[in-house]
Amino acid sequence: MAAEGSLLLLEEYFASGDPRFRSELFGLNAPKKSGAFAEKWFKDLRPWARAELHDFLLDRSSRRFMALERADLKPLVKRLFKLAEAAGDHRVMAWFLVSVDRSIRREEVSHYDWPSRSFVPSLRHDFPGKGDGEAFTVRTRHYLRRRAWRYFRRLGFRDPTRYVAAALDALVEVAPVDVDSGVHLLDNWGLTHILFHHSPILRRQTNGWFVKDGASLRDLKPAPAFAAAWDAESIYRLLLKAGARPLRRTARAMLRARPALLEKVPFVRVFEMLDHPDDEIRALGLELLGSAAGLESAPLDSWNRLLASPNLDILDAVCTVMAKLVSPQGFSTEQLFAFAAGPVGPVARLGLGWLRQRDLPVPDLLRLSQVRAPAAATDAVALARERLSAQADFNPEWLLPFLDSGVREVRGAAWTWFSEEKRARHRLDLWAKIVETPYDDIRMAIIGHLERFAEMDTALRVLLARAPLETVWATVLLNIHRGNRAKRLAAGQIAAAIEREPARAPQFLPLLAIAARSIRAPEFRAGLAALVRAATRRPEIADQVARHFPELTLAP
Repeated sequence: MAAEGSLLLLEEYFASGDPRFRSELFGLNAPKKSGAFAEKWFKDLRPWARAELHDFLLDRSSRRFMALERADLKPLVKRLFKLAEAAGDHRVMAWFLVSVDRSIRREEVSHYDWPSRSFVPSLRHDFPGKGDGEAFTVRTRHYLRRRAWRYFRRLGFRDPTRYVAAALDALVEVAPVDVDSGVHLLDNWGLTHILFHHSPILRRQTNGWFVKDGASLRDLKPAPAFAAAWDAESIYRLLLKAGARPLRRTARAMLRARPALLEKVPFVRVFEMLDHPDDEIRALGLELLGSAAGLESAPLDSWNRLLASPNLDILDAVCTVMAKLVSPQGFSTEQLFAFAAGPVGPVARLGLGWLRQRDLPVPDLLRLSQVRAPAAATDAVALARERLSAQADFNPEWLLPFLDSGVREVRGAAWTWFSEEKRARHRLDLWAKIVETPYDDIRMAIIGHLERFAEMDTALRVLLARAPLETVWATVLLNIHRGNRAKRLAAGQIAAAIEREPARAPQFLPLLAIAARSIRAPEFRAGLAALVRAATRRPEIADQVARHFPELTLAP
């Protein structure tokens, strides 16, 4: 502990706003002198001094730093309390109300009742302990709690509007740990008066609040003191600013009890709900969004903040409303592309819908291949196909960015476009680029495409006879996890290629061997049949077949 003379150092730290002030205060061992310091501290209106007072009264990081737990600081606490009360400082009294409320905590226990031969539930003090000689006594704490509430009750009779504002200053300081159980909720003497003063299931005694016999806290509903003073603004402030979920739920119940307060809620307030970290508050905001007042005049910045929400339900609802009410003219084409290329489906669909209303040049249409949201992939490719296919100077290579997209859904829609676009699928140079794709779904699609179109399209059949398909066949046949049907088709296509060009048999036979030696029966049969077919129709490759497949004997 510091010596009594350290009060001079304390006052020096206080005057200069030195961060060491607080540690010096809690190290001070001079009760009488610390009490004399109270008036100087209370009257100092610097933001720093007020913040230090707030933290002194409300810090609960450890018992050492709780104001009511330090016997050597009792004169300072008492003097500050009296000064705030006499000056009518509602904010400081709000801090005191929360501080003295949390200074007593009970816990549920049970004791054996001999007459009834059963265990009976009861409450006992868990904090502070009995006979705590270092802190304010339990009796004094009860007195301070009643006196703090008396200040607010008298204010309520004099000026109900100022009472609610002061009560809100207290409620927003309540931490989740202060109301983490039903018992601890009722341990807050002033808070319970503020929100449940007229509750029919509660009874109050000088030492706390209790649930009446036969009642349950599940039936506890808002019944605030000075209920008529709680207007919409006050309830919504409690809903949005309270740090403890039970208090937010109480505010929501107060709104539900007055349905008129949920009609035509200003959009600013609804947007705050949608941006709230509490999922229950966001759900209420979603409920109110469609009927919110003034949505048509909401600034774009507010909408943009909502579009950054990680909640898909909110994004879906917000994008639906924006599509109806917001003019896309307020956004640049670059912003719309940022929406369309974003990772979230609702926002991407909104951006695409607005881009559809604009006349986009070819470079911009090609940027639609950068769409990342699977839910928007089909729409993005459809827009690009509609506009690009209609171009008089259509270039088949415009399809390549879409076929090379990192999003499977984009590639799937682009492949449908490619397979139906004769100007593209008859280009050998384009095929040469497509078969180099790193994506196995495109390789599987190539195999199916060959089988489907080669027989009916003479030009395509001639084209594919010269296409470099070895890499595609090899990848499909070596794929372990998928493509069984494609593997069988690939084996047949390899055999057909050998028949067309026997000179390339040394290149194709190792690929055919992969299928012929497969442990899966369908692939084994397909590979073997293709091998025999090729050797039968092209006898000149029989020696090569024998070298690659010594276990196979071909009958003459």
